[in-house]
Amino acid sequence: MPDTAASQTSGKPGKEILILETDAVQRDLLHMILEREGYRVECPGDPARAEVFLRNTVYFAVLLEILLPGINGLQLIRKIREDSSMHQPHFILMSALGFKEVIKQVAPLNVSGFLKKPIDPVVLLKRLADLA
Repeated sequence: MPDTAASQTSGKPGKEILILETDAVQRDLLHMILEREGYRVECPGDPARAEVFLRNTVYFAVLLEILLPGINGLQLIRKIREDSSMHQPHFILMSALGFKEVIKQVAPLNVSGFLKKPIDPVVLLKRLADLA
C-alpha cells in the first residue's frame, strides 16, 4: 500500500481516516478494510509525517498505536490537543498492551476509544460508525 491514500478522490466525504501503525501488515489490512467501506485513508508511516498530515488535512478520525518510534501515541495526542490551531479529530488508540494503565493516562486527552490488537474489523467499523 502507498503511504498516502490512492483513494483521495473517492470515499465518504468527511470520513477521512489517518492511520498511524508501524506494523506494515496491520497498516495495510486496516487501510484495505476502511477503503473497502468507503473511507478515505492516509498512512503517513511515522509520527513526524503524521503531524504534517494533521496540519494540512481535516480528518474524521486518527487510528494510532500507543508505541510509536520517537514519540508515543499519547504524547502525539497531547501535542495535537494542546495546539488550538489544529483540527481536533477523534482519536482511537490501538494496542496489544493492557488498557487499565492506559485509560488512566488518556482521560484528560478526550480519546474516542480503544481497540485491542489484533483489530477485529467488525469492532473497528462499529466504533467508527458510533462516532459519526
